[in-house]
Amino acid sequence: MVGAVALLVLRSALKTLELYLSAWLDAKELLAEVHPPGEAELEAFVPPQYWNPGPAWTFTRGKLLSTSGSRRQGEHVEYTRYDGVYGYYDDRGRLRLHRMESGDDDRAFRPGRLFIILYNRERSREHRVFEMRRWW
Repeated sequence: MVGAVALLVLRSALKTLELYLSAWLDAKELLAEVHPPGEAELEAFVPPQYWNPGPAWTFTRGKLLSTSGSRRQGEHVEYTRYDGVYGYYDDRGRLRLHRMESGDDDRAFRPGRLFIILYNRERSREHRVFEMRRWW
C-alpha cells in the first residue's frame, strides 16, 4: 500500500516537472511578441478596484505556456482533467512560471492563451491573473 502511494506521488511530481520544463522551453517563443496591456485593455478586462494598486505593483501580459490532460473515470462518464503552466516576464526580465488550477474546460487550457497579470515587484510570487474577458 505504501509503495502504491509513493508511486502515485512520484508520478504526480514527474508530471508537474514535465509541465514546467515544457513551459520553460516554450516561453521564449510564446512570450516573444507579448507587450504590456494598454489602458483600454485594463479598463475592459480588469475590475476597477485593481486599476491603481500602488507603486510596488505593475501590470504585464502573460500566456498559458504548456498543458497536459489526463483521462479520469467519473461515477457515470469518463472525462479529461487538464493542468497548465502560465508565465510572464517580470520588470527585470526574469521568467515567472505558475501552475494553473486544474480544470475540465479544454478551451481554457489552450497554449498561447493570453492573460493580464498584476504582480508585486517586491514579492515575486504575489500576483493576480485576469482573463481576457470583460469583467462587467
